[in-house]
Amino acid sequence: MLWLKKIIPLVFSIITVILVSFFWDQITLPYKNTNEIIGEYSKNNHHQLNDTLRFICFLFFPLLVFCTTYILTNQNKIKSYKYIFYTSELNGSINKNNYEKNFYFIFFCLILFINFLSLDLPDHKLDIFHEGQLLSGALNYNLKDKLWTGSYINTGLFYDILNTKFSWLFFEKESIGAYRLFSFVFNYIYPFFVIILIYQISRIFNFSKKRENLFFVLFIIFCFYFYNTKSYNFPNYRDLFTIFFLICLCNALILNKLKNLNYFLIGSFSITSLLWSLDRGIFLNATMILLIVILLFKKQFFEILVICTSILLFWVLFIFAVGIEELNSFVFNSTNMLKYNEIWNGIIHPQPFSDDKNSTRASKALILFVINGIFIFKYLIKKKNKLNLNTILFLGLFFIIGIFYYKVGISRSDGGHIVIGSSINYILFVILIIYELLSSDYIKFKKKLNFNINFLMPIFLLLITLISFNQKNKHSFENFISFNKRINDFISKESNYFLQKDYLNFINQLRTLTKNENCIQNFNYDSTMYYLLGKKSCTQYYLIFTMATKNDQEKFIDQIKGINYLVVDNYKHADKFSAYSRFPLVKNHLEKYFQVLTTINEYDILIKRN
Repeated sequence: MLWLKKIIPLVFSIITVILVSFFWDQITLPYKNTNEIIGEYSKNNHHQLNDTLRFICFLFFPLLVFCTTYILTNQNKIKSYKYIFYTSELNGSINKNNYEKNFYFIFFCLILFINFLSLDLPDHKLDIFHEGQLLSGALNYNLKDKLWTGSYINTGLFYDILNTKFSWLFFEKESIGAYRLFSFVFNYIYPFFVIILIYQISRIFNFSKKRENLFFVLFIIFCFYFYNTKSYNFPNYRDLFTIFFLICLCNALILNKLKNLNYFLIGSFSITSLLWSLDRGIFLNATMILLIVILLFKKQFFEILVICTSILLFWVLFIFAVGIEELNSFVFNSTNMLKYNEIWNGIIHPQPFSDDKNSTRASKALILFVINGIFIFKYLIKKKNKLNLNTILFLGLFFIIGIFYYKVGISRSDGGHIVIGSSINYILFVILIIYELLSSDYIKFKKKLNFNINFLMPIFLLLITLISFNQKNKHSFENFISFNKRINDFISKESNYFLQKDYLNFINQLRTLTKNENCIQNFNYDSTMYYLLGKKSCTQYYLIFTMATKNDQEKFIDQIKGINYLVVDNYKHADKFSAYSRFPLVKNHLEKYFQVLTTINEYDILIKRN
């Protein structure tokens, strides 16, 4: 009967997963497009919340079935409601002075540092869509001296404008190389803080020093593979504030290390994370609300006061720093992006276990969510559990922020975004699996582990080294010893070096044509030309791709009334979601008041009709 009690909840959960997957396409909301926003969703009459609702069903129903059947079949093993929600449990013992783990920490940081110094610098050709967003955003700020009032920001103030601006100030050169090097450095700062987070998490399970060290090393192997190999070309530094939050939460909730300071820092992330990257900031703020609710149940009122005071203080400082006009534009810009971004930019999430594109990747991510939820539920309610309550709450909040993060994969369900959106979930899964392995009650396993651990560690360290340097980009000792010279050369490279020949020809001709213009404006998805021509955009919409509603189109038309030239694609309708296809009000206005002056490569230069 004992084995039956264990297997019944799992069997019913698996059946529920199959049922939800089977009815995936039937989980829909009535489609309306009152704002007439054109994109993948409008093409398929797909409500913007369909995939979010499907994800909630996929996660909620299997976990609900598991929880219900587990409680019914294991009533004598369940903690009381009051113990779970109202107990203020003391922390368990924490290993101190673990010199061997400190050695591993230094070793990993050194590997990361050598990796950074010996890697080829990113001298590939310019991505005129994604990189133009950051370069032209910073130039717009330089020339307009405005933030949201001067530029309609897509991702976040720091990501779209200030990071590039700071790179130019730091390197004293407004170049593509300076911007790229700054981003390159940030993508290495990020895994450094991941290592710090792993170092802290390895302390929360009350392992012996040997097991703590093994947990740390095994976890590092996964993270080096995930960030340095699997997703090395993603802008992972957008997730920095999530890692900061988890480090501070671990310190405050479990390690009891400078608790009030860490809660104060957590409160400061409310506004700073939104400015860093809007969607990540929303995820973090939602998790912060849940943290406050948990502290309320635990009657930790002073800690709540510290967090709320910090939130209020940093919001007030932000308002004083930018002023009311910029604040209003920030609220309007951010609200619009949150309301409409998914509608015009969304890609429908694949049905699990189907032939849909990226279904395999999405299915793995969804299954891991269910598995992680089962683990954390069992830790929370089982009487016989080695984890203290604060550790379980930390893992629960880790799980919750991972759920919010998958909105990235739900909203734009291509392969890359599914990987990014499920990254927090993957990390948590690895934490739980390694914990389960190292806390196993099998005596033979423990004896073998104690016997072999000293032999295994050098092998693991070698594996980490091989993973770290096994990237598509090239490493060399020559790179290492000539790092300073390479940096100076890279920063000093002219923009022409990073451009395709045809595009450079277009920019040169456009520069001659618009030399007497104070600003320029395009109506396509090329956001780089502003930076290359050294001219501000005539409208807020330097990144046309982010326009969505009728109101956006009307504002754009109003702001181009005084311009003479406008750049559009020559093949205006070649892409089903081109600017001409998505924005009919602007299209009709341009056809009425502008005509083609000349064609350069793939671009038409329009001039205002007399």
